[in-house]
Amino acid sequence: MTPILETRGLAAGYGTSLVLHDIQIAIRSGEVIGLMGRNGMGKTTLIRTLLGLLPVREGVVLLDGADASALPPFRRARAGVATVPEGRGIFASLSVRENLRLAARPGGVWSEERVLSLFPRLAERMAHRGNHLSGGEQQMLAIGRALMTNPRLLILDEATEGLAPLIRDEIWHTIRLVRDAGVAILVVDKTVSAVLSLADRVVVLVKGSVVYSGAPAGLQADQAMMHRHLGVDG
Repeated sequence: MTPILETRGLAAGYGTSLVLHDIQIAIRSGEVIGLMGRNGMGKTTLIRTLLGLLPVREGVVLLDGADASALPPFRRARAGVATVPEGRGIFASLSVRENLRLAARPGGVWSEERVLSLFPRLAERMAHRGNHLSGGEQQMLAIGRALMTNPRLLILDEATEGLAPLIRDEIWHTIRLVRDAGVAILVVDKTVSAVLSLADRVVVLVKGSVVYSGAPAGLQADQAMMHRHLGVDG
């Protein structure tokens, strides 16, 4: 099966500095990839490069097997790649309804009604502005807005950062429902146990290079690697 999104020999960075080195990653339809690593190891840089927000220095980014390295972000979005950025990125001055409807793409399976069935709390706050929502509600809105684009791949950067434990559990439950609906997911989060329980495969970055790519069980079996690169014991 041709991956939805793939990189081969990818290098990228900022200014004259390279952050990513020889990144090989492939995300296929319906699977969940956990992108892991300590702070500052290149996870957000990789996401920005996949989205077209940073240029490729070496290697290629492929969409459905075709070279998309030079495609602008809006073309990647139209091809079915959606993102929930770190910090959520909702429009604070717009209502929940307006945030959702500005992202809507007609003809897909993710309608406003379906998104609101995932997040009943949003249905109660449709007229509220984004800056009047709690942090958890803002994250729900960010995920809902991304789903309104009817993506094939959803990229979440720090999926539950700063949220209360009960809200984190709710977000993880929702991500599972999105996965079960057939959407591929690339997820970054500091809750290692949650990522490992959700992911089909995990990729661990250290100083911009991949040091592990494979099944979660393989990573969990290497307690020394878990402690060294993720700061937790298996």
